[in-house]
Amino acid sequence: MSRATQRTQDARDKKTLRALIAEAEGGASLSDNSNSDNESSSSNASLEQAYNTAQTSHGTTTFGGSHNSKTHRRALEREATRPRPPEKTTPIPTLTTALTRLRDLKDQADSRRQLAETRKVEIQTRLREIETEKGRIQDGLEDLGRQLEEVRIAVVAGVEDGDGRAVNGHGSGKVDRGLENIGSNSGGG
Repeated sequence: MSRATQRTQDARDKKTLRALIAEAEGGASLSDNSNSDNESSSSNASLEQAYNTAQTSHGTTTFGGSHNSKTHRRALEREATRPRPPEKTTPIPTLTTALTRLRDLKDQADSRRQLAETRKVEIQTRLREIETEKGRIQDGLEDLGRQLEEVRIAVVAGVEDGDGRAVNGHGSGKVDRGLENIGSNSGGG
């Protein structure tokens, strides 16, 4: 439709609407008041004035604090308890974003799992090495214990050591360590 046709249609719709409102309020329709344009204009103006006054008074008695404070209080309570939109809205993620995030989380979980498995293998290897080392040290301690026992038996029995000197009172019992004789024996100097 063109603009002129639209305006004409709107004017007809408004006229029909006014007629329906006037009939609903008990007044005469606009078609009955076709005596003159002035009469219809003043009639329309008075009808519109009455309608606006009725609507305004209805609005003020419903929410006016002086007319009915209980109703006003209830209206305020309803207003205070009605659901409100959130202060910050979060957009719904797209499918590709959600899938990318899910893949990233899965990759992180897989890498943590792999790291834990690697660490577990390293710890098990280290435990086996420690057990092996422990066995070797234990065997070494047992050998040293046997040698110490043999030396004790040899000392008690008075057996000679490897230099041919008697130990435990069967000879001088003095062991030459080398540093105590420096300077006392002038062998060449």
